[in-house]
Amino acid sequence: MSIVDVTRADEVDDWVADVCACFGRIDVLVNNAGIIRDDRLERMDDAAWTDVVDVSLRGAFHCSRAVFAGMKERGYGRILSMSSMSWRGNFGQVNYAAAKAGVIGLSRTIALEGAAFGITANVIAPGLIDPPMLASMNGPAREKLIRRIPVKRIGRPEEIAEAAAFLCSEQAGYITGVVLDVDGGIGLGISLR
Repeated sequence: MSIVDVTRADEVDDWVADVCACFGRIDVLVNNAGIIRDDRLERMDDAAWTDVVDVSLRGAFHCSRAVFAGMKERGYGRILSMSSMSWRGNFGQVNYAAAKAGVIGLSRTIALEGAAFGITANVIAPGLIDPPMLASMNGPAREKLIRRIPVKRIGRPEEIAEAAAFLCSEQAGYITGVVLDVDGGIGLGISLR
């Protein structure tokens, strides 16, 4: 297993070439690299902005670009990118929200460019998933969050994996350019009841 810095196009290109040399082709790409450097807008420094946007958005661009030609040539491919419920905006995450919204725009454009060649591009926007996203959260804060989720529980990693497996399957060939919220309904907004 290679360690690849997705912010470096040369490393990504070499990795894709190695995988293709070993396995013959890449049919599925899942863009899942991401980091968090949270802070409020007025306190966020350039490094925190750049680091988050580079890993999430530039990384997805580099990886998608590196596999696209081979998928196009074969007439088949699945590109799935992970966003977040934060793409709609989230207090203290201006860099992360912008990067995850950018991933959606990138994916929808790839969907348009790849559709005629059997390539789909979709996005999963996870909600609150346990662990490790909420591992450091204490009891009262955690319970407050759970109360805001319409299904009244935190999601499991397996639920994201199952959605990803479907969107990367042959059965999902007529689904492209979508953002699938796997969030227990929290993206629907608030309920006054």
